[in-house]
Amino acid sequence: MRKHFRALTFGLITALTGFGLTACQQDNNGVQAAREPSTSSEANTITGADRDFVMQAEKDNVQERVLGRMAQEQSQNGDVKDYGKMLVKDHNDALQKLVDLMNKNGVPQPKNLPEERNAAIDKLHNLSGPAFDREFMAMMVQDHQKAVSNFQREESAAQNPDVRNYAKDVRPTLEKHLKDAQDIQSKLATKR
Repeated sequence: MRKHFRALTFGLITALTGFGLTACQQDNNGVQAAREPSTSSEANTITGADRDFVMQAEKDNVQERVLGRMAQEQSQNGDVKDYGKMLVKDHNDALQKLVDLMNKNGVPQPKNLPEERNAAIDKLHNLSGPAFDREFMAMMVQDHQKAVSNFQREESAAQNPDVRNYAKDVRPTLEKHLKDAQDIQSKLATKR
């Protein structure tokens, strides 16, 4: 009887281990990312500074999508609206790559925007017209200067090859966002 119970228990554990449970996370843009339990030796290989970079990159991608949507809705300037549209698309793509990287490496995903980012959104909600455009573009220049610097650093310092490749892959897009933001900011300054 005892041997039969052990065999049954072992069989049940083996069967449960053999089946991968998948949970899905859906972001506010309808992107789904399959999440499998961490059973491989690759899981949790992102630690320290790499993990901090990944978590910050996720927050920043979500933030830039929100701000891009605001620009499309609140701005009357065609350049600012187009820039917002580009932000939403490019940061959604970057976020999907990051979610895939996080899932592959067993990194959990936070659900909320950081508080300081919410303050930026609140500040823009209270603006309209040229004042909105100037403040939005100033934020974009500042955010993308910081992002380019962080991605350059991570590209050379990352311990995890997936994180290093992500930084290398996304950095040119961030550099384009920075250049475009600076160009639009210059145009807005001459219209005063």
